[in-house]
Amino acid sequence: MAVVTSTSRRLNHPIVRSAKGLIKQLALRGGVLVRKLPQGRQGDAYADQAALLSGRKVEHILDVGAYVGEAALRYRRIFPEATIHCFEPVPASFEQLEANVGGDPLIRTNNVAVGAGTEPVVMHVNRAAMTSSTLRPASEVDQYLSADYFEEVVAHEAKSTTVDRYCAEHKVDRVDILKLDIQGGELKALQGSTEMMSRGAISLIYLELLLAPMYEGQSGVGELLSFCESKRYRVYGLYNFEYGADTRLFQVDAILNR
Repeated sequence: MAVVTSTSRRLNHPIVRSAKGLIKQLALRGGVLVRKLPQGRQGDAYADQAALLSGRKVEHILDVGAYVGEAALRYRRIFPEATIHCFEPVPASFEQLEANVGGDPLIRTNNVAVGAGTEPVVMHVNRAAMTSSTLRPASEVDQYLSADYFEEVVAHEAKSTTVDRYCAEHKVDRVDILKLDIQGGELKALQGSTEMMSRGAISLIYLELLLAPMYEGQSGVGELLSFCESKRYRVYGLYNFEYGADTRLFQVDAILNR
């Protein structure tokens, strides 16, 4: 039962309600509306992952598209006892990854791609290594980022595995976090996680969603989310909104869980 106080009466006064409404209207017209985060939400992707997994022992994190280890090192600070499995198929990036995390006995580095199958894949290594992908850049990519970033420097064949196969081979029965940042290849990696996802053996997924055509043949957001929903994984939160030169949103990160 609500307790009515003199303070609550003042806050409920018609003039106060009117002022609140006016402020809200002005905020909406100005394109700015600040809302309080729900209790338990931090507004930061890593803080929210930590909150979601609080109270449990975090044992295994898969960092797919580890690049040079920035995410792995951040996960290490948050989960000091977890084993972090890094996957990076680009040789130069993998070399830097090992240099950055190689002294950590609980970080395992794998110079392989992760996808829907285990056959070798061709990696298109671009001038900006973080944009390298198994997919070629889309013709309209320069609407969002400089085309120079996507200029191909070399193409090379890389070994590939799936999440399901890797977990079976390394006796990983449960994954606490599956992080995917593989430039348009996220759906294929999820398809290669079907067994683990179907039995709920992945606690949460943190991935990049491409909302604009950045790569040829990239999966659509609707297709990716539909696949996740078929395994009972739904969006928990969206983070790190990226906008192009035309002010259109082209990329965002998401946490999904059951």
